[in-house]
Amino acid sequence: EEEAKEVPEQKLGLTVQPLTPDLAERLGIEDIEGVLINAVRPDSPAGEAGLRRGDVIKEINRKPVRNIKEYNRAIKEALKKDVILFLIQRGKGAIYVTVKVK
Repeated sequence: EEEAKEVPEQKLGLTVQPLTPDLAERLGIEDIEGVLINAVRPDSPAGEAGLRRGDVIKEINRKPVRNIKEYNRAIKEALKKDVILFLIQRGKGAIYVTVKVK
């Protein structure tokens, strides 16, 4: 069980954490749905695609990601494909980022 949790993040090179109301307030985020990227390895697929620490993941392959449970489900499904489409919130804007899975 534990190992399975580690794999998607290692493969993509990012780690996430729940977006709590407290965290959202500190980061100036009004909407607390989503998961927060707390680290990105520069040489990883996520890093090369331009994902950054502090980005909030809202969707993965057009599936809503409101919490860690939904993130884990969506990322597991997404990793079966070669390309993953993330909708992220960065500051006041939202952008789509395509990550190529190695």
